[in-house]
Amino acid sequence: MALPTSHPLRKAPKMADNPDLGLGVAFYVKAVENPRKSKEAGRPIYDQKEYVQIRFPADNKRELHAPASELHFVPHLGRQVTYAERFPEVYKAFAEDGAQVLNGTPLAEMPSLSQAERAELKAMKVHTVEQLAQMPDSLIKRMGMGARDMVERAQAYLTAAKGTSEVAALKRELTKLRKQVEAQKSAPEDQFAGMSDEDLRNALVDAGVEADGWSRPRLIAEINALADKRSEAA
Repeated sequence: MALPTSHPLRKAPKMADNPDLGLGVAFYVKAVENPRKSKEAGRPIYDQKEYVQIRFPADNKRELHAPASELHFVPHLGRQVTYAERFPEVYKAFAEDGAQVLNGTPLAEMPSLSQAERAELKAMKVHTVEQLAQMPDSLIKRMGMGARDMVERAQAYLTAAKGTSEVAALKRELTKLRKQVEAQKSAPEDQFAGMSDEDLRNALVDAGVEADGWSRPRLIAEINALADKRSEAA
């Protein structure tokens, strides 16, 4: 029968068996900009991602930073796992510590806020412009003078950003339409619009040209070339 984990005669796991025991591991939350959301919103939008930081023994210059959910092969385990699975106890402590995962525009992106105002908001667990814009009256009253003004500034920031996004979307649509019109103008006129590809191919065959597998532009070019030669001969 195996000895219980806490039994004094039970041997502790050797570092050679589990080299991860010699690593310095910590999990943290990192703000990563989402290009698609930022483009659509007209302002920087960040997704809060869980990351791992690994420090290596006897090498204080070497550090690894990677998403906690990233799969990687671990030799001593002989399989692929995420970093959260590889270091379950450290990750569990990190998760239980109440790490906040909030998506949106960080307060640092709102230029009208002072450093003091940002610090005050973070102390009240307000971390994004969206949170500030939707702050309930109860919290506004608790924060006191100046809080409502900050909320109104946040709402104005989001409104302006939305307008910028809509203008940008309109510009993209106009550019797309302009390119389509230019492409139509530059496209060569098809003087054989009433004829199918098969009709064109048969016309070339009648003229002694094998045209199997040719595209319509090539068929038209060959017919025009033959017509030019006949005109010159005449």
